[in-house]
Amino acid sequence: MQRRQNASQNCHKPCGEAHGRIRSSAVVTVIALVTPEELSALDHLQWLRTGAAAAEAVRSSQPTVSRRVNHVLKRFGCSLRRQGGEWRVRGYTELLTAEREVHQIWRLRGGEPLRLEATYWSGPSLALPAPPGWSTGLFDLPGKEIPLRLLRERVIDAWIAGYLPDLPAADDPEFAVIELCHMPCQLQADRNHPLARETGLTPEDLARFPSLALPEGWFPQLETRLKAQQLWSTPSVQFRRYDESSWEGRTADAVTLCYGNALNLVLHPELVQLDWSIGHVGGEALVVRRDLAERGPILCLLEELRRRVRRLSEHHAELIALH
Repeated sequence: MQRRQNASQNCHKPCGEAHGRIRSSAVVTVIALVTPEELSALDHLQWLRTGAAAAEAVRSSQPTVSRRVNHVLKRFGCSLRRQGGEWRVRGYTELLTAEREVHQIWRLRGGEPLRLEATYWSGPSLALPAPPGWSTGLFDLPGKEIPLRLLRERVIDAWIAGYLPDLPAADDPEFAVIELCHMPCQLQADRNHPLARETGLTPEDLARFPSLALPEGWFPQLETRLKAQQLWSTPSVQFRRYDESSWEGRTADAVTLCYGNALNLVLHPELVQLDWSIGHVGGEALVVRRDLAERGPILCLLEELRRRVRRLSEHHAELIALH
């Protein structure tokens, strides 16, 4: 399902910081290496990963997107290669990196909507409708490596991440992680699972059933805790983008167990929480580059997300809003 939304209204002024179009001739000169439309085509192709999705996002045709992408690559002497389902820029990328920083400043000044990504469960609840001044992705990026790389390369501007405590540390020099809420990780199963109506479950009860595993090393702390409980027992689920059939859909056999939280239960009413405490507290956090953390539009977004989290907490007792 296409979830991407675009909210082009400028949210920056209500948050106390007046922003307008960039007037500095020095900045405009740097931007002239490629136009915002040209670089946006490459950025959206890397972010959304298909020409069709990129064309829809930038409101253009696929041939136009392709032409703009090729122009940017030629301009900076780079190439684009497909690697594990992701488009990666190859070659001497220093100038492209500098250009992306300038274009990010342009977005922060209101030149274009800023770009917000989220996990598949937090996106519908926290990122939609798109906050004023922001556009959203497809909420299908698996794990944390890809979103962090997109932030690092300034392809996206913010990410609502749900992988506490397996996110960058508080003293990480590159990323700022601003916690929004805490909620426990749940052991879940199809509502027709033999354990769905049982209470007082034991390790022996759980050991009778397969439990899903993600690729090794994706979330070390969660992985260690689950393995200690003899969970995380199937071969690793491999997917290049989030696909319901690869995770929650695997429980439709009324045998397989999976893990989730209060928000993914909203999206999948066929699932129920089992009477078992994993003992792992996760939650949602806003992740941005540390050099952007105090910028007005980021603070504006944070304020809006905290409002949304507080509203969610009124309906989900397990979700503890932090501000």
